[in-house]
Amino acid sequence: MDGLNSLGWQIHDHLKQYRPKMFRSLKAEGRLNRYVLDLQTSADRQLTNLEHQGLYPHEAMELIQDQIFPPSEEDVPILGETIQPYQD
Repeated sequence: MDGLNSLGWQIHDHLKQYRPKMFRSLKAEGRLNRYVLDLQTSADRQLTNLEHQGLYPHEAMELIQDQIFPPSEEDVPILGETIQPYQD
């Protein structure tokens, strides 16, 4: 996994633990490294922009963490899928 920084490895490990099917699929297709690098780059840019706007690093991370650490496959099996509210 070339080019990953600390955040990139956190993304990698998160995917491996919480989205194992997605992780295995990306790895089998040879797209895992590019996917993680793209997320890392996007997150780094967003964090920098938010910090330049006056936020502390931990505040900036709180704002973007849902974008870079997707929910578990148990909670949201298909990314982008919305959960319908319970109706009687």
